[in-house]
Amino acid sequence: MLTKIIKRMRGTSLTETLIILPVFLMLTLGALQTALIFEAKSSVNYATFMSARAGAVDHARK
Repeated sequence: MLTKIIKRMRGTSLTETLIILPVFLMLTLGALQTALIFEAKSSVNYATFMSARAGAVDHARK
């Protein structure tokens, strides 16, 4: 009886991996994409701040 259970469960590991792998990959790549979006937003905010600062300093000197 134990051998029947072992034979029946032989391919379950591969099946579970094939089901979980795309889900895990999507979550990982989604987290990476979110981090890249926030990094780009931070860069744009910093560039805007530095541009406004440079403009304010240039007009203050004249």
